[in-house]
Amino acid sequence: MNKSWAPSVLLSYLPAAGTHDAPKLPKPTGIFMPQDQNNRLDETNKLEKTALDVIRNETEAAQPASQSDEQPERTAPRRRQTGRSERRGIMYADKTVPRVRRERRLGSAAYSRAYFRQELCLYSNRAQIFFERNYENVNMSLVTSTLVVEAMGGDALADRVSDHINGKFSEIEEQMLAALKELQRAAEDQGIPPEKQVPTHDHKRLYTLPVHTPHSVRFMTLASLFDRIIARTEACWINNIMTTEMKRRAVKAWEKRLIDFVLDLYSIRKQAMEEAKKAGFGRRAEQIRRKVQEEHGDEKIDSRDVSVDPTLSQTEIREGTGVAQTEPQGQQDDAPAPSHAQTATPLAEAPAK
Repeated sequence: MNKSWAPSVLLSYLPAAGTHDAPKLPKPTGIFMPQDQNNRLDETNKLEKTALDVIRNETEAAQPASQSDEQPERTAPRRRQTGRSERRGIMYADKTVPRVRRERRLGSAAYSRAYFRQELCLYSNRAQIFFERNYENVNMSLVTSTLVVEAMGGDALADRVSDHINGKFSEIEEQMLAALKELQRAAEDQGIPPEKQVPTHDHKRLYTLPVHTPHSVRFMTLASLFDRIIARTEACWINNIMTTEMKRRAVKAWEKRLIDFVLDLYSIRKQAMEEAKKAGFGRRAEQIRRKVQEEHGDEKIDSRDVSVDPTLSQTEIREGTGVAQTEPQGQQDDAPAPSHAQTATPLAEAPAK
């Protein structure tokens, strides 16, 4: 059993151990150029195609197994809500005329969003559990990071967040592809034939999933790559190339890496929403300022428009207090003594009764 290569294969493509720091959204720089985004999109598509080709070749090498049966989803009927126009009064004399009613949308689940159905087959138990626990939350988090952020914060912020998410996906996909190549090379160096390098599993599961964003498809690809890493790691263990401890460390290390990646996606969503809210409030404040400027921009306050008590001094008029604090020099002797009604006593100095 050759143990020298195993630790490097298991851990060399993972980040160094330590405290996991949440990612920071990149700051906007320069002017957005469509051709730059197209170049990044081409690179992403190439990497995604490479990963899918690897997954397809890996699964074809495994023995076929029966697919699990799918149960149709049953949705409880929702109560129809009365539209506002219906409450206001009668619009048509003929009550048989069809009406268009405005439905109240409470919560994010009440909004209509586009999606596709896509199937995903996972073989290993650890990959299945990881995917079942995280896909729906990650999918909705990605919806928030893209569609909701775009609606609240504008196109520029949404493009910046989407590019940042794509960069995170590309980073971990490259690490997982490199680990798969190393596992394949190690099996070949030990003389394992190709048909013994990829095992099959006795309880694979087929999922039918809603896909709302392109990032959701990439998360499905990560789950498949994790499934393939587990399969090749278990093949090395079955072929007596890897010890039980090495296999356990490998699977746990990659599982932790993926969990940290999910936490990164949640952190990106939180930061993006905070920036989107600030941008939304800023745009609203700017709209109010412009409206006030348009309606009252030509109005000016003149001294003749202000009603002034002739008994008040210039200092009182300037400060707007209505109480004489200081009198100009040379007028203190001539000024009449203030009456009791004109004298203000602070609360802290009020005499005791």
